[in-house]
This record gives sequence, C-alpha cells and structure tokens, in this order.
Amino acid sequence: MDTNTLLATLESIKQLQTANDVAPDGYLVEFRQPTSFYIGRRRYKDVTRLKFRSFWYERGTIWIKNRRRGRYGYPFPSIPLVEKIMPLSDTDRFDTYEAFARRFDPAFNDETFIRSLWDGGSSQHGGPFRPSDFKTIGKAGKRLLSRFLRCYEQDGKLVVTGGPGAWLSMEHSAESAAGRDIKIEHHPGTTGPRRTFWTSEFAGCANGQYYVLANRHRILHLEND
Repeated sequence: MDTNTLLATLESIKQLQTANDVAPDGYLVEFRQPTSFYIGRRRYKDVTRLKFRSFWYERGTIWIKNRRRGRYGYPFPSIPLVEKIMPLSDTDRFDTYEAFARRFDPAFNDETFIRSLWDGGSSQHGGPFRPSDFKTIGKAGKRLLSRFLRCYEQDGKLVVTGGPGAWLSMEHSAESAAGRDIKIEHHPGTTGPRRTFWTSEFAGCANGQYYVLANRHRILHLEND
C-alpha cells in the first residue's frame, strides 16, 4: 500500500462514520509483519496492530495521534507493510452478553444488575456498552478502594450490617482544586439487585462522571453530569 491509497482509505472511513452520525472512535491498522513504531521519549515498539484516534496529512506525510486530546502526533510507520485498515468502532464492541459479564466481579454486582446494564445500554453515548467504556481506576481511586475492601470485605464478600435498607459507603476528598472527590457506594441486594456505584466529581462540586465499579481494576462509565 502506498501513501495515497492509505490516505484515501482513512478519509473514506472518516466520511462514512460522519455520514452515519457516528463520531469516529479511531482506526485500527494491521501490518503484514512487526513494524517499529515511535512511542515517544526516544522509545520504539514493535507492533503488528496499531490503534490511533485521528490523523492528518501534511507535506507528504500522514501523521497520527494516539490520544483523543494528545498534543503530539507521530509519522505513520511502514506504509508498504499495511495489510488492513478498519474503523476502531468495528472492534470496540462486545459480541455476546457473556463477554460483557466477564468484566464484572460478582462481589460488587449480581447477575440481575449486570443484565440490566447490558439490556439498557449507555446513557452517555446512547449505544450498547463497549470495551472502551471500562476505565482504569486511578491512583487516588485505588487507595480508596483498598481502604473500602479492608473495612468491609470478608472471605471475598462485602459484609453489610444493619437493616434491609443498609448499604456501604466510603469517600475520598480531593487533595487539591484540580483533584476529584471520589465515592464508592455498595448496595447488598436486600432491596433490589446487588450493585456498586462509583462517583468521581469535581472538587467541592456535585458534577462529574458516574460509573459502576466493575472489578478491582476497572469502572464502567455510565454518564457525565
């Protein structure tokens, strides 16, 4: 594949998604053999599949950007070795409910609640939940979750004391104006399905992002407020 063919293919994917009112999630390129890709700070990585968010053409070179809000771009590597190009949204999906459900720890959410998430879809983008909707828990969140589990976990289960309406809750207050107020709230299933919510709000403000605590490493994005 040459530069002009690659550029035309990328442009057609972008135009097709825009025409269908689908925001371009990015692009996935497969190479015939491992190729060296610059990842910054004078480091290179051999890849056979490359995902990137956006591209542009300048002075005979196709530049790509890995992060949606990234400040820097990198030259597209090894164009003659490109074998296949596809929209990232085509790969960013769960083919079955079982694949989606495997992302969840049953200590936090039960089958009924997981099924309701699958059936309802995302309030944020309006479609079925995607693998990219699962976000990695940050450092402050990991510290809060560790404290939460030390306080309430016994033999792999969360223990709730009190009446039928009791639940567990723990908060982390932002350490600076640029930080986030984080909250974990676990409902044990005595009044409805067992479910665990995760809130990340701007410091001192009741606005932010709202999630489900899926497992000990990831949270599922529900919506922004």
